[in-house]
Amino acid sequence: MATPRQRRGSQRVTMGDVARIAGVSPSTVSLYLRRPDEVSEQRGQRIQAAVERLGYLPNTMAGGLASSRSRIIGVLVPTISNSFFAATLDTLEKRLREAGYQLLIGNTEFDEAREEELVRSMMSWSPAGLVMTGFRHGRRTVSMLLDSDIPLVEMWDYGQPALDMVSGFALRDRSADRPSSARARLSRYRFHQPQFQP
Repeated sequence: MATPRQRRGSQRVTMGDVARIAGVSPSTVSLYLRRPDEVSEQRGQRIQAAVERLGYLPNTMAGGLASSRSRIIGVLVPTISNSFFAATLDTLEKRLREAGYQLLIGNTEFDEAREEELVRSMMSWSPAGLVMTGFRHGRRTVSMLLDSDIPLVEMWDYGQPALDMVSGFALRDRSADRPSSARARLSRYRFHQPQFQP
C-alpha cells in the first residue's frame, strides 16, 4: 500500500493568499465568493483563477467557532437506496454520535463531478474527517484531498493504494468449495479497519 499522505496542518490557503494572487483586496474576494454578480467580470475572473490555482476552499465555519475543526464527519456514498450503503450509514451514524460527532451525508450518484462538488462543499465546513466510497475519484477531487489536512477513510474496497486510510474487505481465494452458510461465506472476507493517528 502506498504511504499515507502527510497532512499539511496549518498550511491551509487563506483568503489573503487568493487576494494577493488576484491583485485585489481580501474584502473583494469575500464579496465575490458570497455575491459574484456584484464584482466586475474582470476581477471575478482573476479571483476565480486564483481560487483554482491555489485550491482555495472557503471556510464556512470561520468566525463562528474558536476551534478550526468542527464535529462533523462527511460521508460520501454512491447511492442511499441500496440496502448495504443504508446499513453502513446507519452504523456510522450511531457510532459517531456516541463519540460526539454528527454525520453529513452526500450522495454522489456514481458521478465523479458530483463527488467533486460534494467534497468541495463538505471541506468548506472544516469537517473532523471524511469517509468516501471506493478508490476511484476525479483528478481535482484527489488534488483537494491530498492538499488538505483532513483525515480521510476510503471504505468498502481494500488492496489498492489509498490516499490516507482504508476500511474495507478483500475477497479470499475462491478455489475452495462453496460455503454452505452465511457465516461460512463471511469467513471468505478479510475486514480491515483504519488505524487513526492521535
